[in-house]
Amino acid sequence: MFVLVALLTAVRLIFHDRFPTFGQDVPRRLGLPYGLTIGLSASLIGIGGGILSNMIMTFHGRAIHESVATSAGVGVMVSIPGALGYMAAGWDQTGLPPFSVGFVSVAAVLALMPTSFLTARLGARAAHRISKRRFEFCLQAISSWLPDSLG
Repeated sequence: MFVLVALLTAVRLIFHDRFPTFGQDVPRRLGLPYGLTIGLSASLIGIGGGILSNMIMTFHGRAIHESVATSAGVGVMVSIPGALGYMAAGWDQTGLPPFSVGFVSVAAVLALMPTSFLTARLGARAAHRISKRRFEFCLQAISSWLPDSLG
């Protein structure tokens, strides 16, 4: 499934002008089924789901900048239950690194948070200064080498 998603993304990037759109906006009645499909398939594939939600939104005529911003917001809502699940799954495990709550390293979270806060504004500025086409290629390149838990 991961290879199929990567292939579909590559085809969409290469043939962006010939790829069909499904409309000018995501239908409201399909919002929940799309969300459930993205969440379930992303967890089964082992990806964060941002690339899937970007693809769905751009197929429905959303601008890449808007779909990325929406995916980032959705990512926060997805990461909280995910982190709680990893905490619960590893609660009784022994031999975990210091400062871990289940399978979540509190030390790593605290180390990554300041960097994320500082670079988010820089990333948003850079995204708005480059063309839509270049932005799509940058997103694909970045998501291909991010760990599954961050992509």
